[in-house]
Amino acid sequence: YMPKDCEQNVLRKRAGIDVASARNIAAAADTIRNRHREGDLSTEVSTRETLAAARMVADGWSAAQAMKRIFLPLFEGTNIEGERSIVSKIIMAY
Repeated sequence: YMPKDCEQNVLRKRAGIDVASARNIAAAADTIRNRHREGDLSTEVSTRETLAAARMVADGWSAAQAMKRIFLPLFEGTNIEGERSIVSKIIMAY
């Protein structure tokens, strides 16, 4: 994956979103990828998925809402336990 600052620029240019939203999406994806490398999560978030979240932001969703819609279905569990709870907490941190 590209560095998060590069991904942030791609999200801004491709989806036309604000700097803060692009930064939050790229940072959350980077954290999820790092947690995957550490073995805490069974999958990662692709650039295609960050772009999908960015397009939702361009359509009026908040970055957090968009990430929940796009990222959470990739993971098992609920918002209270399992991988989905880990990812939900990461999203809420941004």
